[in-house]
Amino acid sequence: MSPAHAVRQMALGYIVSRSIGVVAELGIADLLKDGPMTAERLAKATDTHPNILHRLLRILAGEGVFKEEADGGFSLTPLSQALRTDVPDSVHAYVVMKHELEFPPLMELMHTVRTGEPAFVKTFGKPAFDYLKENPAPAARFHAAMAAGHGEEDGEIAEAFDFSNVKHVVDVGGGNGSLLSALLDRYDHLTGTLLELAPAIAAAQSGAGGPLPRCDLITGDFLEEIPPGGDIYILKKIIHNWNEDAALAILRNCRRAMNKGGKVLIIETLVGAANQPTWGKMQDFTMLLVFKGGMERTAEEYAVLLGKADLKFDHVKEISPETAIVVSVAA
Repeated sequence: MSPAHAVRQMALGYIVSRSIGVVAELGIADLLKDGPMTAERLAKATDTHPNILHRLLRILAGEGVFKEEADGGFSLTPLSQALRTDVPDSVHAYVVMKHELEFPPLMELMHTVRTGEPAFVKTFGKPAFDYLKENPAPAARFHAAMAAGHGEEDGEIAEAFDFSNVKHVVDVGGGNGSLLSALLDRYDHLTGTLLELAPAIAAAQSGAGGPLPRCDLITGDFLEEIPPGGDIYILKKIIHNWNEDAALAILRNCRRAMNKGGKVLIIETLVGAANQPTWGKMQDFTMLLVFKGGMERTAEEYAVLLGKADLKFDHVKEISPETAIVVSVAA
């Protein structure tokens, strides 16, 4: 492949991306779970145009997302199995949320590049969290996306860090409590506290993240106050959403609240090595597009940030290309 052809192909990547978003929103993978269907049948079930849907599906079949059968029908592949809503590792909610909340601002990327301001504000008229507070339906999809697929990752975190000598864990902004549920299940001596906004606490109370025995559920704002008395404070996928001033406020609140000898665990995606395609760099793009001052960081950048919050970088434990645990102690 010539360099020119390679760049042209890369420039057309939005076609595959948006096509995946559309078939996710239409629920095509769920419709195909019992076997192949023609575009005509799928169009009737989704109230779409059969010829246009066929052309969309054949693009994705060329990418391995679906398989185009000899009789003209389409069937699932391992990739599209992940778009089903009823499988443990489903990415359906994640994909739908990305295309609802992040694809529109993508069209205003030049605004962000020129001004440093998040394109989300230009697109939706207000900062992301303010928008979600005022729009329950997108907020519900956002929280569902954040919770989706965390089961395996939460188990990996529970295994990667030794909580055997820890008494009480505070999960700051811990969503529906899925990570705390994994920890409390693995370590039967642990007690926990989940600090979250009201919608996430409601989800935790409903059991959406799993059982939460020996756990207090507290509605609150981590920018204002964090419950005291924890030996470990967990910040999973929190710090990257905020500018440095807000990130320092959160970390200082944890530092004030934690017990003597306590630790703060920042669980985030690290940027990764230069000249390599890494998940952290792609995730960093989302941060700059949506959140003013939001960013992914290197381990070295976290060490500097922690120092400003009267915390000391201890070590980093990489779990996967998407997740690392940055461990810190009192300075």
